[in-house]
Amino acid sequence: MCGGRRPEQDTQLTRQTARFRVGALYSPCTRAATRERGYAQAIGEIEEGLHGVAAPVRGADGTVVAALSVSGPSYRIAPDRLREFGALAIAAAARISNRLGYYG
Repeated sequence: MCGGRRPEQDTQLTRQTARFRVGALYSPCTRAATRERGYAQAIGEIEEGLHGVAAPVRGADGTVVAALSVSGPSYRIAPDRLREFGALAIAAAARISNRLGYYG
């Protein structure tokens, strides 16, 4: 079952675009899909016409210390290419993580 926080609990967040759903950021389904893919994705939620992905960069102890993101206009990064960019972001983030001492 996919639930999560209720939008009224997220008063610090406001709708940025028509696609943005305040509660979706905290949804267990969103978090599970992100973990399974290995990267987060945004398809017009943050800014109209902007698509992107982000992968975690881990420190030596495995905690996430940063994120590496790739974004661009929707006419250059179509939704069907997010998997491709996600894989590139994961690979680059892993190399940075290795430089920080993470080899997991």
